[in-house]
Amino acid sequence: MSELTKGQPFSDSRFSGRAGIEVIRRLGLVISLAIAIALAFWTGFEPYLKVSLAPRQEEASARRLPEQPAARPGSLLAQPATRKGEGNLVTVSGPEWEALFAGVEKSFTRNYPIPGWEHRIPRRDLTQAREDNQRRGGMTASDLKREAERVHRLKAKYAMDVTFRGSFRQLYFRAGESPFSSLAAQWQPGTYLLQLAGEPEVRLAASYLPAYQLRGFSDVITLPEAFAYPYRAWAPWVAVAGLALYLVLPWGRPPANVLAYVRWRVIMGDLAAGLFLFAGFFAIPIAVIGGTVEAVTEFLPFTLVFWLVAALGLLGVYWAAWAAAYRLAVLPEGVEITGLTGRSAFTYEEITKVQPVRLLPPRWLIVLSWLAFFLRRSPGQAGRSLLLQSSTTKGLRLDLAGGPHVYVWYSDQMGGTAVQHFERLGQALKREGIRWIEEPIEIRALFPPRR
Repeated sequence: MSELTKGQPFSDSRFSGRAGIEVIRRLGLVISLAIAIALAFWTGFEPYLKVSLAPRQEEASARRLPEQPAARPGSLLAQPATRKGEGNLVTVSGPEWEALFAGVEKSFTRNYPIPGWEHRIPRRDLTQAREDNQRRGGMTASDLKREAERVHRLKAKYAMDVTFRGSFRQLYFRAGESPFSSLAAQWQPGTYLLQLAGEPEVRLAASYLPAYQLRGFSDVITLPEAFAYPYRAWAPWVAVAGLALYLVLPWGRPPANVLAYVRWRVIMGDLAAGLFLFAGFFAIPIAVIGGTVEAVTEFLPFTLVFWLVAALGLLGVYWAAWAAAYRLAVLPEGVEITGLTGRSAFTYEEITKVQPVRLLPPRWLIVLSWLAFFLRRSPGQAGRSLLLQSSTTKGLRLDLAGGPHVYVWYSDQMGGTAVQHFERLGQALKREGIRWIEEPIEIRALFPPRR
C-alpha cells in the first residue's frame, strides 16, 4: 500500500501511541482484578489461640480432669487432647502479659474489643456487640428490672440462665504473635489456664488450636476474617489502583476528520468483558472453594473449568482494546487506519469497489446455545439464544487494486452505529466516484475479519 502525504492531522503524536496506552490501560485493570481476587481469598492459616476469661469453676474442673476435648481448628470437629493435673496451668509475667490481661478483661467488660483489637472477633460478632451496646445503653431502670425478672423466671422454670454476658465469648490471637510466642515450645492442642505471677486468681483461659485445614466446597470458616484471609484488607486497594490507572491514562480526543469508536461503548465493553466475564468467572471457583491456594492446588481441575470461560473475557478485553485504539482518518488523498496491529494507508485510486458486509454468528454456535436452553430450560438462556441468533455486525469491504480486501466495521452486534460520524467515510468514497455495490455480503464467523 502507498504512503500518504506526511504531516496529515492523523499523524499527530497524540495518536501514534494509542495502541500501547490502550493495552496498558486494560492489562492494568485485569491484572489488578486478578490480584485483588487472589488476595481476598488467600488463606493464611497458622496455629492460633482463643482467649476468654477463666471463671473459678472452670479452673477447678480443669484441675480435676486428666483430659479435655480440644476443638478442631475452626470448631468444626472435635479432637481429644491429653492433659495431666497441673499441666494446664501456666504462670506468666512481664509488661506484655500484663497489657494482654488488661486488654482482654477490658474488652469483655465493655462488650467491645479495645481499639486495635476489632479484628480479633468475627465481623458478625463485632456488629452484634455494637448493636447490643447501643440497645443496652438506652435501657431505662424499668427495662433493666423487666429483664432481670425475665432471667429469674426462665432460670426458675427451665433451670436456664439467660443472663447477658456479652456478644462474643473469645478473642483470637495468632500463636506466633507476642506475648504468646514466648510459650511456643510448650503449646499443644488443648485449653490452658493463664495466671499472672504474684496473683492468686487464674484470670484467662487460652485454647490452642493448630493450623486450620480448609475443606473445599462444604467448609464453613468460623475464624475472624483477619485470621482466615490476612490479605483481604489489601484487595480493594489493589482493585482501586487498577481502576485508577484505567481512568488516569490519557484517552485522547481525535481530530474532526478522524473516526473512532464511541468512548462509552468501549467502556461498556471493558466492563462486560473485564469486570463481569473475566473477573466473575476468575473469582467463582476461588470463592466456592474458599481459598486461593487450595483452588490452584488440590482443586485445580475444578478451577480450570471456570478459568477457561474467564479466558473468553480476556478475549473480550482484547477486542475492547482494539476498538479503543482504532482510528480511521478520512483524508483528501485517501484513508489511513491505525490500530493495535499497526498502521495502513491507501489512496482513493487504489479502491476499486465498496460493498456492505454483515457479520453473523456461526450456525454451530447458535445450535449450541439453543441446545443449552433445551437442557436447562432456563428463560435467561432462551433470551441469550435469541440475542445471539439476531446479532449482526455491520461494516464495509473495500476492494483494493491487486486483490486484497480491507474490512471496516462500524456497528455493534445489534447493528447500532458504534463509530461516531462513520457516514463521513461513505460520503468521501461516493464523492470520489468509487464503484459501490448495494448488495451486502454475509460472513459467518466468530470474530470479524480485517483483511
